[in-house]
Amino acid sequence: MTGFKLKRVTISSPAQLDAWLGGADGRHTRVMLVTHADATNTSHVPRDVIRDALSAHRWVAERSYTLNGGLLGHVIRRA
Repeated sequence: MTGFKLKRVTISSPAQLDAWLGGADGRHTRVMLVTHADATNTSHVPRDVIRDALSAHRWVAERSYTLNGGLLGHVIRRA
């Protein structure tokens, strides 16, 4: 299996997520959203908030991964 690199987009708030999804150009059909895993961190964006925003902008979640440094990576793609 050949690995591939996804564009990583670090988000720290629901507003930032909404702005990125709304302005995403057509160059990327799959990306990895990165957020803090710790729910007490001010930069944490809950999974349900991410899924709602994805749905509103016609994106879908594929898989989530735990990354180094207490981060979560959410692989998303255009619907």
